[in-house]
Amino acid sequence: MTPYPYNNRRQEPNPLQIFRFEQLWGGNGARLFYNEVPQLSWLKQKGHIVESNDEKEKERALFSFTHANQDKELLFGMDTSTPEGQAAFKAEYEALAEMAPEIIKKDEMVFPHQLPQRVSTEPHFRRVWQHYREHTFKTALGSAVSSGAVSEGDAAAFDNFVGMTGTSSWNLFILISQGKLSYLESDEGYQATTRVLKGLGMDTITWTDTTAAPAEEQFWAQFDDVFQLSETEMRKSLPDFVIDDGNRAKVEALLSGAEETTRALQ
Repeated sequence: MTPYPYNNRRQEPNPLQIFRFEQLWGGNGARLFYNEVPQLSWLKQKGHIVESNDEKEKERALFSFTHANQDKELLFGMDTSTPEGQAAFKAEYEALAEMAPEIIKKDEMVFPHQLPQRVSTEPHFRRVWQHYREHTFKTALGSAVSSGAVSEGDAAAFDNFVGMTGTSSWNLFILISQGKLSYLESDEGYQATTRVLKGLGMDTITWTDTTAAPAEEQFWAQFDDVFQLSETEMRKSLPDFVIDDGNRAKVEALLSGAEETTRALQ
């Protein structure tokens, strides 16, 4: 095990390498850790970054997870709103699916112009987004009870089981539905929750272990798709779930700031 992460691949991973003269007086400038922004200087880098002047090698040595663009979807530089562009995109996508079938699935292909608007992952924005999700869920549940799609008894049992009156928690429902707490499948709260989800058209929700997203976040992501939530509709609904005028002004300022930042990056 090497005491320091080397960018210099010609050295073998031997602890004795720390006694090499090239490791003296260099600080940590030549050792790039996770989330570290490169700070280049002639002294720290010993006059060079890599052995050769290869640009690709420099990019590899100075790669940073923090500053990498991980948000862009597959983009092949073609207009998919035309039949010709769609055919070309499909051919490229299927070729990638053949090369990496465990990452890119053929049945998950979506043309770029059909992709939904990306929702920001900024932490403060996500807090507002979660409040909007829960407000939408409560509104849909109320409408379902009024229309008779969900009984009042099931709605009350569901509310006690999931706790929608405060901050909802779906963890117990998820564990039971995954079979990890199978002895609770006959519980009335769980059965009522299942009937409520069916009445709301959410009985097809599935869980997968092919993503790092927690199961509860998977639930809300599928909820977003079923109810087609968007930032535009969230802005219209702000007065409904942010009652206090002071708090609503702060939220609107937050959304405006995020919008300006996105526009500047584009």
